[in-house]
Amino acid sequence: MRQVCFFLGAFLALFPLHAGEPIISSDALFEATYEDMKVTVDGVVHSAFRTKTGGLELSVWRGISYFSVVIRDGQGIEPERLINAVIKATGQRKDVLSSSGNPIGVWIDVTDKRDLTILSPSPGKPFAQPVQTWQEITARKGVDRLRCVHIKGVVTLARTFDQFFTLIAEDGTAIRIARAHGTYSPQPGFLVDVIGFVENVSTTPRLNDARWKRIGTDLSALPQPIETSISELREKTGPDKLPSLFARHVSLEGTIESINVNGPRLYLTIRAQKGGSVPIVIPLKKSPLVPEDWQIGCRVKATGVLLYYTIKGALLIDRAEQHNLFIHTQNEDGITVLEGPPFWTVAKLWILMGLVVCGFLGWILAIWRRKTLVIRENRAVARERFRLQQDLHDNMQQILAGTMFRLEGVMCLVGVDNEKTKEEIGKARKAITNALAGLRTILWGLREENDGPQTLIGLFRYAVNRLPHWNSIVEITSQGHEPESARRLGGRLLMIMQEAVGNALKHGNPKKVLVQLKFIKNDSKPWLLMVIRDDGTGFDFRDQTTDGLGLESMRLRASEVGGSLTLASERGKGTIVKVEVPL
Repeated sequence: MRQVCFFLGAFLALFPLHAGEPIISSDALFEATYEDMKVTVDGVVHSAFRTKTGGLELSVWRGISYFSVVIRDGQGIEPERLINAVIKATGQRKDVLSSSGNPIGVWIDVTDKRDLTILSPSPGKPFAQPVQTWQEITARKGVDRLRCVHIKGVVTLARTFDQFFTLIAEDGTAIRIARAHGTYSPQPGFLVDVIGFVENVSTTPRLNDARWKRIGTDLSALPQPIETSISELREKTGPDKLPSLFARHVSLEGTIESINVNGPRLYLTIRAQKGGSVPIVIPLKKSPLVPEDWQIGCRVKATGVLLYYTIKGALLIDRAEQHNLFIHTQNEDGITVLEGPPFWTVAKLWILMGLVVCGFLGWILAIWRRKTLVIRENRAVARERFRLQQDLHDNMQQILAGTMFRLEGVMCLVGVDNEKTKEEIGKARKAITNALAGLRTILWGLREENDGPQTLIGLFRYAVNRLPHWNSIVEITSQGHEPESARRLGGRLLMIMQEAVGNALKHGNPKKVLVQLKFIKNDSKPWLLMVIRDDGTGFDFRDQTTDGLGLESMRLRASEVGGSLTLASERGKGTIVKVEVPL
């Protein structure tokens, strides 16, 4: 509040009331109530140039307020005479509008050059004024506070496209020179003579609307950069922090957090492990492309001029103080890569996470599709088995049973002397009886496989439990880990077991029949060994002239799934049937 009172007091001391129309105050000038009204204003002219229509456009400062004065009839007035002069102008107040229609400034429309009065002419040629120190400049009073100043120093940073440079004055003050006009572009190391106007809205040393000329070159006058850190930088900068590093060369290290290109400028943000981040502004002199070794995650050393901006004043009294901190390098040579980015950057981690998630989802989808296909295949096989079972039961079995009944009827009609005919008919009956037994075995196997559990050992036990005369005699055991592929062989293996157990119960009168399922993994290829062993009477192979129909059908079913069947028996010692099948 003391600063505001100081500025308001300075306004009254600077510009006393003149005769005639009252002069509107700078803060009231920006109020919307004065739009299109006739007002009288005064201030110091910072710049003046002639328009294409022959008029004059003046940049006028009054205290901390900036506005334009446009004189439509500027004939006979030399623009150079107005620079650094105190004027009074009467005209119509108008808003400067942005492209979106919002007011962003004020200008005064003066239709008659007689409405422009020079209250205090320029003191003379600006470069002929004495060179001042920054302390002398800030100590000025009255109208001199707004007038042009004269300083000398060495250029430390130059920006042609932004029309500004920084210098270290002869008294050691670091100053930012804006809207700098000269015959050519300044370069670091130039010794320059500068005239300009103090920017009163900023608390940092700045000159605006400046003109300069080169008086020599001295690269040795360039200061060495101040080694600092991001956290220390944040502590030392600001209007109330000393020592101020404004417009001075600094050097610090950090990790690149972001890279953005905007026209001829490149913006880097480097971050310390602790202490926040700092933006770096770099003009690209060699190429509009970002250097290849500049990557997010790189550890770099940045050397450049520190600039920040602070604003206080009557026009901004309801706003918070502005404080934007940047480091400006002369070009990309101000950035030195100390260490490349780590392999696992945030972007790579996100990509890896995405690939892992996609792979996992793909794996889940593949399993789901496989399960779906297996379920569809099993359902199709089950439907086909059921159809085959129905056809065999309803058609073939009925035909065979009917044929056997007819043969029995024929035997009753054949006379006693027709023994030969009876013998042939008896053979036919036996063949049909075997066919019916085989057909019942097939139907039993299809039914049990279709209705039983989804594991082979479970299917065998399920089938045995469904036959009461087997339950107390037949025992099922297993050894090893059963693979999923074993269940698809259930139908054929079940029929082999039914045939072998049925023969044992029919011809051997055993007390116990043991069915062993051994799952063997040999040379990474799984096998199944099924052993059916009984303690019945057994038989002598020498008494067998040929294989019976049951043994032949068992071998056929084993060969259909790529396996083999062997049989061993001895009279009085039971029978052993071995089936080896690849899984």
